[in-house]
Amino acid sequence: MTLRPLPLFALTLLAAPAPALAQEAPPPVAPSVAAVQAKALADDTAWQIVADLTTQVGPRLDGSAAEGRARDWAVARLKALGFSNVHVEPFDVPTWTRGAEHAAVVAPYAQPLTIAGLGYSGPTPAGGLTLPVVGFASLDALRRAPVGSLKARSPIFPMLCSRHRMDRVMA
Repeated sequence: MTLRPLPLFALTLLAAPAPALAQEAPPPVAPSVAAVQAKALADDTAWQIVADLTTQVGPRLDGSAAEGRARDWAVARLKALGFSNVHVEPFDVPTWTRGAEHAAVVAPYAQPLTIAGLGYSGPTPAGGLTLPVVGFASLDALRRAPVGSLKARSPIFPMLCSRHRMDRVMA
């Protein structure tokens, strides 16, 4: 077997990755930082905080009672861990709470309607509303409605379901 010298092009390809491999080492870590890092890696406190919060308090939607419980839980936990100056600062969070929804056709023949309120919609007055309705086949149709055409009217989106579709949904 005869060995032939590599062409100059092949040598260039072999040398190309060399600069990428010759990277500088990261700067040294201060001993105080290294000590904190070593302590954190040997301790499960952070994991335990997350586990306890998710199991003892659970989901915490903005502005909900669960958020308030989580806030109280966190203050107690941080104080128990020895943190000082633990306090709650007030802040406003826009929230929307789904209320009871009901609607009915009142004339000419009374019938209940199944409805779903849109999130972040304004509240209905305490006495309710009695308005004529305007039907739209889609949200795009509603968007195309002339400005002002819904004044003192309520838009509805009737859902047309065939027996075939309802059978698939109920399965």
